[in-house]
Amino acid sequence: MKLSKIKNKRILHFHKKFLAAIVLLLPILFVASCNTVEERVDKVGGVTAQQVIENPSAYVGKTVTISGDVEEIWGPRAFNMDSGASVGELLVLGREPFPQVKVNDADTAVVINDIATVTGVVRMLVEADIEREIGWDLDPKIVAEFNAKPVLVAQNVAFNPGANRTATANSAMDNDVNRANMNADADADNMNGTRSGANTNQTEIVGVITDVNVYASTKNKKELDEKQAKFTDANVVRIVGPHAFTIASSNGEEIYVILDDASARGVGTQGKIDKGDKVNVTGKFQYLEEAEIKNIEDRNFVDLNDTERQYLKNTRTFLRATNVSNVN
Repeated sequence: MKLSKIKNKRILHFHKKFLAAIVLLLPILFVASCNTVEERVDKVGGVTAQQVIENPSAYVGKTVTISGDVEEIWGPRAFNMDSGASVGELLVLGREPFPQVKVNDADTAVVINDIATVTGVVRMLVEADIEREIGWDLDPKIVAEFNAKPVLVAQNVAFNPGANRTATANSAMDNDVNRANMNADADADNMNGTRSGANTNQTEIVGVITDVNVYASTKNKKELDEKQAKFTDANVVRIVGPHAFTIASSNGEEIYVILDDASARGVGTQGKIDKGDKVNVTGKFQYLEEAEIKNIEDRNFVDLNDTERQYLKNTRTFLRATNVSNVN
């Protein structure tokens, strides 16, 4: 009888220890389970820039992967991604410079219009908080444009040539063939400001250029330097800044237009020229040599903001407009 009681006490003692161990393990198991669920919830796939901009509260703090066209470059660690809608653009920020964007290099990699695929964490742009997270001070212009808006703090970025660059490459191949055919007829004149030579593969540009497509069809943009241009009903593709915008040429290429001091006016939502407008533009093409790219302020571009200067460094050839007027 006494032996049976001792056994029962031992069994009861074992059960108590086992239950105590389970009680201690429960919080650990619960936290581990929560972490697993949180990791699953935080990583969201199939998200678009438009969804993040329109409903930021659904994505803030979550890791997402988004693809979109690169619209603007603010510097080596910041660019805008097109949302594909009227809601605007999504700002992408990097803790480190993006290797593909070399803003101080004469051989700057052109990623505007490329497709960027970005994996990162969605945050709301609160200046102090974002600067603490990324480890660098934001440009005041970035803060002014994106304050209290969602931004994507990048963990990984990949750039791929977009449709515009692919089309341009194909266009260059087509132009080589076309110019060879044109040279077979020494008397053939192009009425849109170009003329073919009898014994050369170069297309000589003569007179005032009145066809915007001449820009895209000119393989060596240096040939456009100092050429006069007069375009009517040109389509405004993008607003780069208060002094600059682009108009459409063929095959997806765009002509970068910088307003002359005499015709300077605000552009964009606060001015008279906006994306989608039709304009008449008169001016002269200018081409930047490499030395001028490195010292871009030496050619009277002191009024341009950082975004406009960066776009100019990427483009090298631009149209300095002496007169711009809206058609619509």
